[in-house]
Amino acid sequence: MVELPDSVTSLSNLQTLDLNNCELKVIPDSISGLKSLRILNLSDNPFEELPVSVTTLSNLETLDVNTCTNLKALPEYVACLSKLRLFDFKKCPLLRELPNDFGALTQLRSLALNDTKIEVLPESCVNLHNLEYVNLFYCEVPKDVKNWKLILGLGKLIFLEELVYVVPEKLNTEAEGNEGLEELGNLNFLELLFITNLENVKDPVDAERANLKGKQNLRRLCLRWGVAMMMMRDENSCNFQVFEALQPPSGLKLLGIHNFMGSDLPMWMCGSGIPDLVKLELVHCVGIKQLPSSIGQLRSLRFLVLAGLSLKSFDIGEFPSLLTLELSDMVLLEELSNSYPSCLQKLIIDGCKSLTEIPSFPSVTELKLVKVDSKLVCSVGRSQTFLANLVLENIEELIYFPIRILQNNCNIQSLYIDGCNQLEGFGVIDDEKKNMVPLYGHGLYTGSLQKLYLIDCPIFKFLPDLRGWTSLGGLIIFNCPQVKESLTYDLRDLSFLKELRVDFIQRDEKRGDPTTTTELINLMNK
Repeated sequence: MVELPDSVTSLSNLQTLDLNNCELKVIPDSISGLKSLRILNLSDNPFEELPVSVTTLSNLETLDVNTCTNLKALPEYVACLSKLRLFDFKKCPLLRELPNDFGALTQLRSLALNDTKIEVLPESCVNLHNLEYVNLFYCEVPKDVKNWKLILGLGKLIFLEELVYVVPEKLNTEAEGNEGLEELGNLNFLELLFITNLENVKDPVDAERANLKGKQNLRRLCLRWGVAMMMMRDENSCNFQVFEALQPPSGLKLLGIHNFMGSDLPMWMCGSGIPDLVKLELVHCVGIKQLPSSIGQLRSLRFLVLAGLSLKSFDIGEFPSLLTLELSDMVLLEELSNSYPSCLQKLIIDGCKSLTEIPSFPSVTELKLVKVDSKLVCSVGRSQTFLANLVLENIEELIYFPIRILQNNCNIQSLYIDGCNQLEGFGVIDDEKKNMVPLYGHGLYTGSLQKLYLIDCPIFKFLPDLRGWTSLGGLIIFNCPQVKESLTYDLRDLSFLKELRVDFIQRDEKRGDPTTTTELINLMNK
């Protein structure tokens, strides 16, 4: 719908109008006739201008224009919209400024500037005392304003529940007092706090005044140093004392640490400091070569993400309550161990090229391997497990998928293989030569596989004879062109299949030319 009919704008008693994703190129001035309107959703439309007539809708409580990628400007004055509680204009990349009287919208509960080009907050924003969520993205301070605190006004937002805060560089070296984290000191209702550019905090006293430990409602915390810090390997530059001073309350549930360059973690990260922690993320903390044993005291920890660390070995058994583990981009990691049986259920290994052996984790039901050594894949089938779902993505040197993985893991229900450019097919070990050779028949496997996905494997050609795989209910093949040439039977004859999505069959039947997996149709539906 390119235009809004006049018959709509004449509905004077209308209270809600949702025009999300309607291809509207123009918002008519006649929209001012909707005097009773409380909710107006114009999001994800290509119009370039929000007409001034919208500001006459004095009963509006919600005005949503998010993801309007062509929107160049908001009305010059918006004070008439005094009842607005939600004004959503995030993901509008052409927006460069807010109206000067934006601060007159004192009932606003949210201020989100992410994915806009708004660089300056009007001074009137100091009046926005009822905000509960703030994301200032990378909004900068006007050069002629010496006190960031006066512009931001964070200290007065005592009811704020969620905040994404970018620590500014010191603006005036002669000014007395602090101009950064101390503003967070009185925000004791915060439940989510994301602090970035922590390299700009030079004095641990500033971090102490943020009083994170006193924020008893805080449940989710992310501490992030800037990417520039990753180039500085001097531990003193990381200001470990600042990190130590950012101790959260004991009730914290989720903690993320990004780009910290030190080699040690603060004392409060042991079990006694945050005993209720459920999820921990350590991302691109390249100085960390060994996790302190105190981390294992986090008895409530269920989810652990380690990415870009310098660990050479990792003992999963040190985390007795862990359910999900993700290990990413740890190029030095050579060994996984399990000192005693764990309750781990989901394991993701991504980009750990030096890891060639995976232990048998009897409790793991879901395993995902991405950009790893092909030897790691082969090690999966050496013992029996309760593995139910196996995902392999972008494993360059994998030539044959070992059929013994399915033989030794007879509970596998789903096998997903994607982006393995050298993969030619399924394989078995030649008893004489001890080499992997392609598998053609079906007699070697009688397991319980229910779904098989083969995606973007350009030279895959040795598809096993699936006529004996009667447990199989779903087969999806996309962008594996050589499969068609090697088949000796029609996949459509597999009567036990409930779902068959194959791009070359779909084209042969003239039922569409799929360019993505989402365009595949179920060929079993006639």
